[in-house]
Amino acid sequence: DEPHSASRFRDWVATDYIAYYYEAEIEFAPPERGVDVGEAFTMRVRVINRSTQPIPLHCEAGAGVRLSMRLRAVTPNPHNLGERRFCATNMSLAAGEQTEIETDTYLIQTPGTYQFTADLVDENREHFFADMGSVITSRTLVVR
Repeated sequence: DEPHSASRFRDWVATDYIAYYYEAEIEFAPPERGVDVGEAFTMRVRVINRSTQPIPLHCEAGAGVRLSMRLRAVTPNPHNLGERRFCATNMSLAAGEQTEIETDTYLIQTPGTYQFTADLVDENREHFFADMGSVITSRTLVVR
């Protein structure tokens, strides 16, 4: 193969390429029983670094990687309700390590079904991990 051939490039991607630190597993669960309108709740979110590089978690906005939680109303009136970002501590999360991040309090005032989507965002580059190939996690919550 020539040094810059397509087949050599494909081999490099398949065997040697390291996709920076944009691979993480995120686990969380909203209250299983659902919540009542106006009932306050928080969630504990576990982040596991599945990349080969450390993930630079940082609490200062624009300075590193933070947890992104997006909230969407599914019923009765589907629409996006926005995004909130969280962190636990400034740390370098090594490959294979995990940490837990607790969200701020949520208080939903309208009954319905809601979807939370968790992702990590590299605020230095404004890259969401999902946009870089990592799997996002979504969970549903019923508000009565």
